[in-house]
Amino acid sequence: MKKSAIAIIVVLLLAACGLGGWKYHENQIAKMQEAGVQALRASVNLEDYREDEQNKISAILDESEKVIRESREQAAIDAEIEKAKESYKDFKTDAELTAEEEAARQAELERQRKEEEERQAAAAAAAAAAKKSGSGKKSSKKGCVGGGKNVFN
Repeated sequence: MKKSAIAIIVVLLLAACGLGGWKYHENQIAKMQEAGVQALRASVNLEDYREDEQNKISAILDESEKVIRESREQAAIDAEIEKAKESYKDFKTDAELTAEEEAARQAELERQRKEEEERQAAAAAAAAAAKKSGSGKKSSKKGCVGGGKNVFN
């Protein structure tokens, strides 16, 4: 009976060690997942973006966080972080959008200025042409011939 009791104690000790090892491993995975989530969230500053882009990027981050929390390997976590970065890399920041809008506004103003210059040039050309055609036809009230007397009467 002593041997069986010792065997049971040995088995229980081994099981306890295995459980401790398993708990340690699970703890390490949880730490790895948490570090991955932090790295994911730190990979982008939402405050740099406008509300629409913030909402889209947040959705990407939330989905990636779910994947990271289910991952049990560092390589999978790293791959998910890179996938998320790739997904939102083409979103433009508020500063970029503002610069584009200002450039578009300046281009529109320049287009309007050129259009106005062309209108003014066309109007000036039309006025010059009208003046030129009117200057060759000076009319005198004297009639065609006869020094001011109408010869046809």
